[in-house]
Amino acid sequence: SSGINAEYGDISNTDVKIVPAANVDVVIRNGFIKMHADWHYKEEAWPHISDGGSLDMTAGGILLKLDILVGSTKEGEPRINAQHCSFSIGKLDVTFHGGASFLYNLFSDDIGDGL
Repeated sequence: SSGINAEYGDISNTDVKIVPAANVDVVIRNGFIKMHADWHYKEEAWPHISDGGSLDMTAGGILLKLDILVGSTKEGEPRINAQHCSFSIGKLDVTFHGGASFLYNLFSDDIGDGL
């Protein structure tokens, strides 16, 4: 089985601006999230390797910019379109637990640096 749970998050440094032409600009600066996930894999082909465990992840320095256009369809139904979206993570830390985690943790810094 697998699952992802967000344990904690902080988006307290958020700006929302209403601008002319029915746009809404949202900016989250220096966001943070801590997550826990359970994972498992099984290789069906030879050599039939399988493993499982959990991981803890923290992401900080999150920057999200979103420009939303709010309007309606010809039928009068609400319509929301994302006009522009950008997202970045300043720092990502991943720690594996269980299974062959000693091996995966050797590369955990590369996972964060790869983003």
